[in-house]
Amino acid sequence: MRGSLKEISKRSLKKFSEVDKETWLKQDPAMVTLLINCCQWVINVEKGFADIPKKKDAMKDIWVLQCNDLKALILMV
Repeated sequence: MRGSLKEISKRSLKKFSEVDKETWLKQDPAMVTLLINCCQWVINVEKGFADIPKKKDAMKDIWVLQCNDLKALILMV
């Protein structure tokens, strides 16, 4: 089971950047989409921290992005 989830997660991470989020969410098991969503959140937050020297509102922009993603998810549900 762990091996299968690992392979599905690898494919899902690749698909995440290739299709729109709504389509992506419906393609894989919930456990996998939750994992990839959490990974994407970490990537965005790390990018925000890295961008602070260049842009003071970098973290605010990431917060807005995250809020928009959550609102879209709420509308889907």
